[in-house]
Parts: sequence; C-alpha cells; structure tokens
Amino acid sequence: MKRWSILLTVLLAGTALAENRWITDQLEVPVRSGESNEYRILRFLDSGTEVEVVSRNSDSGYSLIKDARGRDGYVLSRYLETEPTAAKQLAAVRAQMEQVMGDAQNGAARIAELRQQADTLTDERNAARQELASVSAELAEIRRISQDSVAIYEANQGLREQVELLEEESSILRAENLTLSDDRDKTFLMIGAALIFAGIVLGLLLPNLKRRRRVDTW
Repeated sequence: MKRWSILLTVLLAGTALAENRWITDQLEVPVRSGESNEYRILRFLDSGTEVEVVSRNSDSGYSLIKDARGRDGYVLSRYLETEPTAAKQLAAVRAQMEQVMGDAQNGAARIAELRQQADTLTDERNAARQELASVSAELAEIRRISQDSVAIYEANQGLREQVELLEEESSILRAENLTLSDDRDKTFLMIGAALIFAGIVLGLLLPNLKRRRRVDTW
C-alpha cells in the first residue's frame, strides 16, 4: 500500500528529473519511505554519496532518489548538492594528484630509460665509427699493397725479360768464345806447323850452304 502511495506521490509531484546529485556535507542523511518526517527511515546515506534524483517536490521539500544499488526513497532536497561535496572533491583531487604523481614518476623513469638508451646508442655509434675508420685504414693499406704488388709483378716481369736477354747474350758470347778458341787453336797449330816446316827447310838448307862456302873458299 505504501509502495502505491509513493508512486502516486511521484506522479502528482511533478516531472521526473533523472539527474545526479550528491549528498551534502552531513555525516548521515536519512532516507525515508515518504515525504515527511512522519515516514519511517529506510536507511542512511553518507556524505558525498552520489544518487540519482528521480523527481523533486518543491512543496514538501523532498526528492525521490535512487542510489547506486537501485534502492529508492525520499530525502530532503536541501541535502542534495549539484556538485560533489568538498570531501568528495578533495578525494577526487587527491586521486588525480596521485595519478599525476604516478604519471610524473613513470615519465621520469621513462626519460631516464630513454636517456640510457640514447647513451647506449651514442656509444654504439662511436664504436661503429671507430670500426669504420679501422676498416677504411685496412682497406687503404690493402689497396696500397695491391698497387705495390702490381708494381713488383711488373718489375719482376721486366727483370725476367732482362735476365732472358742477358742469358741470350751470354749464350751468344759463349758461342763466340768457343769460335775464337777454335780459331786460336787452329792459328797456333798452323803457326806450329809452319815453324816445324821452316825448321825442316832450314835443316835441309844449312848443310848445302856450308858446302858452297867451302867450295868457294877453295
């Protein structure tokens, strides 16, 4: 019966509001079954509790509300605030501050991590530059050695050609020496033969010459 009376009162009181309100800074606000102090108290709501205002009766000064658990009842309209209470706002501000501080700490940690990564990358870049310089120096040395090798090879080829030419000249000179030696030996043989022949001729002529001198002397 009381339930029907509540619904009837709501219909007669005015248009449904369906807006959110917060319990004012009172320790506890009674929620009644009707729109006067004569109705029994159903429960108490703590300060800062968010409720949904279903309707408001300006004549009685009561509003029909619904809490987060879906329970309805009547409270005095003056206990409803359009914004969260100071305690609620303070708690929200504290929560926001804690979140901001947490974000700041996380940001600082992230910045430190990024700086460490940047330092690591810088070290790796410097090491890579040093390695590149070393490789470049080695490559230049290899190129120089390669050029020297080509020059040495070409010089060796020239020396080989000179050696071959000298060997050919040496062969020619040996052949000429052999020819000259043969000619000299032949010349010596001929001279020796001529001397022998001359000796023989002289040996034959000298006795005749002596005989003629004797004959002439006589």
